[in-house]
Amino acid sequence: MRLLQYQNNNKNPDPFGFECFQFCLLFPQCFYMFMLENAIFTSTAPCTKVTWAKSIILYDILEERNESNLNHNDANFSAICTSNPDISYVLIKKPHLIYAIPANSCYKACLIPVSERWGMQVDGYQTFGHEYVTISTFFGYRSSLKFFPSERNINNNQKNLNKKEANQELVKVKTELDTCYSNFITPSSEQDLLKGSSLLIRFEVNHLIQARCKLVLEYLLKSSNNTQIKYHIDNGWAEHDKRKNWVELKEDDGDYVTLVRRMDTIFENLNILPNDIILVSGATNCGKSSLIHHLINRYISENAHKNRGVFYLESDPGQTEFAPCGILSLVNITERIFSIPGFKFIPNNSSLLTQPGKIVSKIFGSISPSDYSISYIDYIKQLSDHYKSLQPNQPLFVNTMGWINGLGLELLTKTINIIRPSKIVRVQSNHEHIIPQLDKYAICNLMNNRNNFNYLPQDLALLLDFCRQERFVQLWLSSSCVADGSNQSLLKTSSVRREINQLSYLASNFWPDMVYLPFYSLKPYRLSLSTLYVHIPGNRKVFDYLVYDLLNKTWIIIGNIDHNELPSHERDSNSKTKFIEQLPSSTTCFGCGVVRTIDSRDDCIYILMPKIFDQLINNSAVQASSSNSVNLLVVPDRISIPSGLLNEQFLYHLSSTLPYITETIPSK
Repeated sequence: MRLLQYQNNNKNPDPFGFECFQFCLLFPQCFYMFMLENAIFTSTAPCTKVTWAKSIILYDILEERNESNLNHNDANFSAICTSNPDISYVLIKKPHLIYAIPANSCYKACLIPVSERWGMQVDGYQTFGHEYVTISTFFGYRSSLKFFPSERNINNNQKNLNKKEANQELVKVKTELDTCYSNFITPSSEQDLLKGSSLLIRFEVNHLIQARCKLVLEYLLKSSNNTQIKYHIDNGWAEHDKRKNWVELKEDDGDYVTLVRRMDTIFENLNILPNDIILVSGATNCGKSSLIHHLINRYISENAHKNRGVFYLESDPGQTEFAPCGILSLVNITERIFSIPGFKFIPNNSSLLTQPGKIVSKIFGSISPSDYSISYIDYIKQLSDHYKSLQPNQPLFVNTMGWINGLGLELLTKTINIIRPSKIVRVQSNHEHIIPQLDKYAICNLMNNRNNFNYLPQDLALLLDFCRQERFVQLWLSSSCVADGSNQSLLKTSSVRREINQLSYLASNFWPDMVYLPFYSLKPYRLSLSTLYVHIPGNRKVFDYLVYDLLNKTWIIIGNIDHNELPSHERDSNSKTKFIEQLPSSTTCFGCGVVRTIDSRDDCIYILMPKIFDQLINNSAVQASSSNSVNLLVVPDRISIPSGLLNEQFLYHLSSTLPYITETIPSK
């Protein structure tokens, strides 16, 4: 048992005056952080919302481990936990198999370089010895470990390990395992490792990502009245809490193995070149995003020695990856990306959604272009032109909407004509059977198989016409990139994914404050309404006396606008609130936030948003390219505050702070 006691001697504490340092204890299972005035603590106890406490005592009771026995041992792999319960080793006895990672897990995995014969692949990303890869299976996402012969790595800069270096690696493992080593790695196992017929993986629990994901799930539980979603989350965490400390891998011999191998085949057939523009289309839930993630990760890992990344254009405002929904963006990706949402929002450790050379974002303001098709196409053209102006010698990946009929098909046509892709991949869904036996081959070049169709969907006929006109454009049809026969997770429905998107953005930017304080108790920014322009997509008319009702308790997009580009009647308006009908093309998007309350007496608005002002002051690149002031609020269409943030105030009504709906916040 270990004891930690913290005493606060401040007799008049300010709940918002935090000068914090991090002090963490790592525990074997659930991970929580508490910040009490001048310290952050971790605990396995249930999460409690606290604004201030005079003292705190934490106990860490570690279960004794029987070091004489392995935690797991079978024909495929052995696993054991070290004296640190967060670290475990897995001995892979059959590298040719694919191993599934348990649900609701988050690890940093590293292949111990005892032999140079093998590499490890996670979500398409290929790695060799000593490089840690974060693996997460939250929100219903799946992940697995796949091993491949190292000669497949085109880098070929991996130096061959001699026997002395290999033994040095084993000595490091022996030091960490201590007395467990001889039970875990027998002399015959050691010889297998040196020959490359077995592999050794080191796993370490990634508490930070696990805690963020759990925080999002807790708010999702507060948001949803759907009993199936609540059961899905509660049941998943019940299984997680029963799990042992060691990593419970299992042989994945089902449809997911077929899916992983299918996406590898697609990558190898596409032969992606530095100047390629790859557009991926298909119906909803056919696996477009999963395929693009896999392709990007493979390309980045195989071109790491050339320091070559990729660009990614988000053209689906309702299912965004690198920005909150309602924002279209062009992102430069130079490292492996995650499938789970919430960990793509802060490129270069910054909350800003516009950073020259990293990310360019356009405020679209809706989850669907159905009512804003002209603005949608205009933003796609701006982002495409920006990519072409860079001439980066890096491929561009374009993820399109799943809306492939009616107006959606017309928008897809215009998008293709603007972007001018060199390779188009049409992903068929599980219920489509466009070409016989396509699943067997994973991908087919349609320019060489024009007549071998069971039937021809309307969008595919359009793509064929485009490729016939453009002689050097390749058109590929790939089989579904969703595991056959698997039920779509409740957490992957469009509306729930959008809520996860918003909550993950907030959790990433308000970390760790959201762990120990109710969201409504966080310190807001105070802005004067007289200095702000307000834009409402669709140009809905709002009277001055209704502006407070419009803005209060809303999800908003924050940016900067050059008032010189506005029409004179908007720029010189005498109205209390300056509404603008259309955003100029030079509008800068900074991020998103939540309006906590409005002070009608002083005409001030209080906004909970990331530390945008500090980052604008410190980011010289942003200062050089645009004004560093926030003077624009966009009230998006059909994007509301996650209801869990509102419901939370009633769950903590006995808290020392009042809900933000009724609380009057001091101006200083």
